[in-house]
Parts: sequence; structure tokens; C-alpha cells
Amino acid sequence: LLAVVGLAALCFTLIEGPSYGWDSPAILLTTGAGLAAVAAFVMVERRGRAPMLPGGLFSHRAFSVAVSVGLVFQFVYFGALFIFALYLQEEHGQSTALTAGVMFLPLTVCTAITPMLLTNRIAARHGLRGPMVVGAVLGIPGCLLVLLCDASSPYWLLGVAMGLQGLWSGLTLPPIASLAVTSTPPELAGTGSGVLNAA
Repeated sequence: LLAVVGLAALCFTLIEGPSYGWDSPAILLTTGAGLAAVAAFVMVERRGRAPMLPGGLFSHRAFSVAVSVGLVFQFVYFGALFIFALYLQEEHGQSTALTAGVMFLPLTVCTAITPMLLTNRIAARHGLRGPMVVGAVLGIPGCLLVLLCDASSPYWLLGVAMGLQGLWSGLTLPPIASLAVTSTPPELAGTGSGVLNAA
């Protein structure tokens, strides 16, 4: 209950903050309630005999790395998807969602084919961290390229940025998920996966 209340309140804060105003009473209340619920959740979990989120889970360094990288990656990647859709329709002048969706192909195709073509090979040779490092080396320039895009930018520039971000996704997501599950004790594999998704 505390986890649900905490996550829901903080999600509400992040989503509705711009609409209500960051210093509005509703946002300040949900932020306080969310932080209090998360703090209470941590206290209850530390004292409980059968915690939903065992504290020792984060003592596994590989698991902590997977969750941290997953949090940053998903924040950037899924945030970009939202922004790209708005950019293509409102700034780049694509009149329909279908046309804008088709323009996502560099990102989606690279995301889909990279695990089959590259991720497994790099992981077999360099371990699970190998594809994550290569993905970041490709994805970060892709994110920076987006900063050069404005209403007058040619589509190919955004297409290249999307393609690089698709490579980042295809190289990073499978190893993160695998690392989160394999770096925990077998009986906590489901919990590890849930923590990664919640992050």
C-alpha cells in the first residue's frame, strides 16, 4: 500500500506539476505525501519479517548498476519518444499521427534488429556490460544530435539521431533486464525484475 501510494503520488507530481504549477498546494501536497509514503515504505520493509523488497537486494553491485542504468536509460528513451511525437507533429509539420509514426522507423527498426545482430555477439565476447557501454557510446551522441533539431531541420538529421537511439535501445535493454534478473538470488529474480520495471 505504501509503495503504491508513494509511486502514484510522485507520478502525479511529475505529470501534473507543469499544469498545476510546481509550487501549487496540490503539487506540494502530493510531493510530500509521496516522499512520506516512500520513507514509510523503507522503514516498514527494514523491520518486516518477509519484506516485499529485501534490503539485501541492493547489496548486489550488478543489480544496483542494472537498476540505475535502467532508470536513466528509460527516462531518456521514453521521454524522447514522447518529445519526438510532439516535435514531428507540431514543429516539423506532420499533419497526421500516422505520418509521424512512420517517421519513427529509424528508431524502431534499429531497436528491433540490434539485439539479433549485435547485442548477443558483443555480450558473448565482453559480458553483459559490453553492449551497455557500446550502446551508451552510440546513444549519447544520438541524444545530443536532437539538440540541433528545430522546425527548419531536415528530417535526415532527426532520423540519424533516432537511429543512434534505436541502437542504444537494442544494445542496452536486453542486458539490463538480464543483469537485473541474473544478479539476484534465484528466489528473488521476480522481485529484481519488478524493481527494474518500477524504476
